[in-house]
Amino acid sequence: MFRIEIMHLFGRFDVNIPPAAAAGQLLRMLAHNTGSFGTTTAFIGALSQGETVYATLNSFHHFMTSWADMEIAQALMLHLFDLKMGLIVKDSSLTMLKTFGGS
Repeated sequence: MFRIEIMHLFGRFDVNIPPAAAAGQLLRMLAHNTGSFGTTTAFIGALSQGETVYATLNSFHHFMTSWADMEIAQALMLHLFDLKMGLIVKDSSLTMLKTFGGS
């Protein structure tokens, strides 16, 4: 068995949001993470790089070495599709999350 980790850096957190608003938004983000992010098999995380805190979409996948290469490729394709769909739906109430290419 082997494991593949996929991490997609898709935005940054605005740390200048007032603490009360940030706490409420953080709770909403955690609610999205229950089980997985939205309907994907992933979760949102935070990656700190100096003064900037980035938002990441993370997933872990396990495969049996006895699987054929085509079976592994098809499973990865499904996981990547799920991750993409999870990023399409955006919660506009999360003003502390600034996605790349967005405002």
